[in-house]
Amino acid sequence: MPWWRARRVRAGRRVAGIGTIALTLLVCACVFIALAGPAVSLRARTQALHQLLGLAGSLGTAVDVQASWTSFTNAFTQGAAQNLTEDAFSSSTILIGDGLAATPLPITAGGWGSLTTELYRITSATPARRPGITPQLEVTFRDPMTSNVQIVTGQLAGASVPRGAVGVAVTSETAARYGWHAGSRLEVQGLAGPVGLEVTAIVRARNPGSAFWTADPLAATPALTQLADNQGEAWQGAVFADPGQLIAMQTAFCPLTIGSCGALQLQWEFPVAVTTVNADQAQTLSNRLSLAVSGDDSAVNTDVGAASTALTITSPLTAALAGFLATQASVLTMPLLVFVSVILLGAAVIMLAARMIVTERDGELTTLRARGASARQVAALVLSGVAPATGLGAAAGAGLAIAFFPGAVSTPGGSAVLSRALAAVTLVVALAGPPLIAAWRYRDTAPGQQAVNRARVTTAETRTARFSVPALRRLVAEITACTLAVAGLVILRVEGLPPADRINWYLTAVPVLAAVPAVLVTLRLYPLVIRGLLRVWGRRAGATGYLALASSARSNLATTGPLFTLVLALTVAAFAGMVSGAIASGEIASSWQATGADAVITTDAAVSPVTPAVQKSIAAVPGVRHVTAVWNTTWDTTSGRAIAVAAVDPAGYAALTADTPFPRVAPAAIAASGQAVTSGTVIDVLASPSAAAALRTHVSKLTSAGYLGPVQVRVTGIVTSTPARPAGGMFIIMPLQTLPGADGRPAPDTILISGSGISQGKLAATVSTELPAASLTYRAAVLAGLVTSPLPLVAVHLMLLGAFAAAGFGLLNLIFGLALGARDRELTLARLKVMGHEQASSLIMLQELPAVLAAVAAAAACALALPTLVGPSLDLSVFFSGSGVPATFRPDLTALGQAAAVITILAGVALIAGTARLRHRDVTGTLRMR
Repeated sequence: MPWWRARRVRAGRRVAGIGTIALTLLVCACVFIALAGPAVSLRARTQALHQLLGLAGSLGTAVDVQASWTSFTNAFTQGAAQNLTEDAFSSSTILIGDGLAATPLPITAGGWGSLTTELYRITSATPARRPGITPQLEVTFRDPMTSNVQIVTGQLAGASVPRGAVGVAVTSETAARYGWHAGSRLEVQGLAGPVGLEVTAIVRARNPGSAFWTADPLAATPALTQLADNQGEAWQGAVFADPGQLIAMQTAFCPLTIGSCGALQLQWEFPVAVTTVNADQAQTLSNRLSLAVSGDDSAVNTDVGAASTALTITSPLTAALAGFLATQASVLTMPLLVFVSVILLGAAVIMLAARMIVTERDGELTTLRARGASARQVAALVLSGVAPATGLGAAAGAGLAIAFFPGAVSTPGGSAVLSRALAAVTLVVALAGPPLIAAWRYRDTAPGQQAVNRARVTTAETRTARFSVPALRRLVAEITACTLAVAGLVILRVEGLPPADRINWYLTAVPVLAAVPAVLVTLRLYPLVIRGLLRVWGRRAGATGYLALASSARSNLATTGPLFTLVLALTVAAFAGMVSGAIASGEIASSWQATGADAVITTDAAVSPVTPAVQKSIAAVPGVRHVTAVWNTTWDTTSGRAIAVAAVDPAGYAALTADTPFPRVAPAAIAASGQAVTSGTVIDVLASPSAAAALRTHVSKLTSAGYLGPVQVRVTGIVTSTPARPAGGMFIIMPLQTLPGADGRPAPDTILISGSGISQGKLAATVSTELPAASLTYRAAVLAGLVTSPLPLVAVHLMLLGAFAAAGFGLLNLIFGLALGARDRELTLARLKVMGHEQASSLIMLQELPAVLAAVAAAAACALALPTLVGPSLDLSVFFSGSGVPATFRPDLTALGQAAAVITILAGVALIAGTARLRHRDVTGTLRMR
């Protein structure tokens, strides 16, 4: 019978089926993670992008095109006519929109164009006119108009408009302000004289939030504006020229030559369909916008011809997208490190499953080799067995990813490319791993090399070569791995991590690089520790512990890949916990830096003075612990440098600082002398480092631009930061007291409040009553804004998901490692049972758990080293809104301990269950099969 048709025994077929199922499930999980991970990131980042752009409104997501009426009309009509007809105006709108869409920008429906005059004074009497307030008006023609307004009364261009006048429509708010109605007539002072306007209709907005109404705030509602050069105030409003009145409007407001009509301004607005753009396409959209804004877009130039030189194209989207892209590139660096490590971890577990498959088919493959099959043929046979399982797992994983995230594969962009690349890596490892392991294990023996002793026949020769070829090979591999890891960490420290849009795959494996030396050291030290324990245990009564340790010394968990994978899994969890903890602590520190206290009240001392009674009322609010007032002023040193001065009540300020993370201030350090302050009195102050450097240790004189001071101060202490000046800078703290000068009476303008569980409703009511002109800020609100910021929140969630995935792979790795040693444990238990030993469970636990504890110890060493090795290279400032707060990295032993505890407990349960099952096996059959 040919070797490739040899049948496997029933037991072999059953065991091989378990390995195949494990490989299938692993490939399914890895492909799902590879495809779903970037898809989850893309979906969340896209939601953040749309949320950010949604806050900008319709005007913030449009392309704005402007031109002078004179230059554009002269070029567009080629000098043939002075005025734009409505057909030519509509044609220009279409041509410019088509040119932008050909950039290609995702221009959507809703674009419009306008011709607007400057503001002119209304010369006819109106009911709204009051002495000292000048009524002003602008006239704008918009196309299309009828689709953007609803008629309340009247009719657009329906009334008979006198010759030389312009028919206009006004909003209800404008009509109410100026006292107009349909049929009202008025005059404005144009460039060449009065221009008559007749109100033909009162209208209201169809979509008040559209750019049609937000591009010019006066279009909807008049505004009271302070005129320049102290010319008083003016009510400024706008009216719409009716459809069909474009020629009349140009004739009325530009009756002279074209060169004298620069007051007429053309504008076009084209909304961009930002909801159709995902986060990966934001860079492309930004590039296309930059091309259009720069004026180099050939499509616009071709469509409008020579008139394109008169166009000025801008878009608020340019700045918004630039900020989003910069934040995205920085934020995604952190979850990318975890994600890449998870994929590497999955590949390592797949290789372990591949070892299981080859080990489980050991009898069959050994027989085939004995019958003449080459190592290549053995590898081909193994490949033919794992290929269907791999394909099935990949199809299942891809199907699940597509079912949950439809764009996981088909959506263009960097996320889809990354997904396909990582899925391809998974398939390559799954398909190549088992054949390569089989080919290596059943390879031909090189000339002069001793054949592999598969029968484990012992001889009288017991000496072991000190420098055998396998030992040297292993030593070279370990040195190479350590060198690569150390080199990567050095490069990381020198260059730092590049942003996510410029991926350096070598540096993204930071947790792996940190874990490699720890694993190799553990592998070398573990046998030595076990041998030492064997000597100690050998003197004790009972054979259980000695046998367990002797078996553990040669356990797969201590000498092969499973230990490395387990350490890697725990290190990834510790890394994710460390970064998440640094982000959380940084956000808290940033919130303190933004406010200085749990609540801050800022007021105008001239309008709402802060009195002791006001402070007492605020202190009575439930949840308030301490209240102190701060008088902020600005002074100049003798060298002309500005310095901020915070005058505080020493006792109240000291009590408040004790409730904050800022350095505590002792009351005695800023205590007042009790005497009246004159220009010759020396005031002891605390200073920031920069202020102390400017003032030095001697007495310094400070002067003020107002009726305050001068004073003399002496620095008696240094404070790096303080609640009164949480942002830092050059400042000093002095006692709150009356200073020389007409304005020397204390006028506190800030109230700092500390306390947990402050009743925000009652505090707001108190502030509204006592300080009506004040503003109230809560530190909790600032912190909530940082925590819920869209892109940072996405990164934190992705890191947590990656940590859970790493823990899951670590558990599977441990289970597979235990499965690899199942045969040896079964034989050991069978022999012990024959000899009358009954403590099977304790023996198995003592045999396997030391290796697990060694992996936990190695991972703990990695967790302790990560803040020093990796922390300085991680930039988390983007998570704190660029506040300048340095990230503080601490070992997250809690996350490591939780993951290790869960993995150890589940592994222990699996061992106990497996041991209980083995007790009921036929001992004779087991020994006979071996």
